[in-house]
Amino acid sequence: MLFLLLVAPADEHTSFNTGKDLQTALGKNISWSSVGTELGNQLRDLQVQTNVVILRDRRIDPHRPISVKTDFVPRVQVLKQISATIPDGAFCVTADFACVGPTEAIHRLPILLSHNA
Repeated sequence: MLFLLLVAPADEHTSFNTGKDLQTALGKNISWSSVGTELGNQLRDLQVQTNVVILRDRRIDPHRPISVKTDFVPRVQVLKQISATIPDGAFCVTADFACVGPTEAIHRLPILLSHNA
């Protein structure tokens, strides 16, 4: 069973980029540098910058300290590098959100979504 957690605080009411706006937001180039920062905080920062929902599988510890440093790259590459710091970690991007979690669960997610559409 796949369980996902929204990175945004529950009391935060906002609308997020989806579809083409999501792709555009994740395609913008940035440089990223953080050392020993909690995974959850980095995902939240990226979510705020992109206004894209970033889900985290509940099996991934949000307090895990990670370090990520990139050159000037698309934000989706930053997300890829963040997910690479997780043992057996992966990410996927759908039309409505991005998701980080264990490889097996993340690679099944688009298939599950297409069956429920």
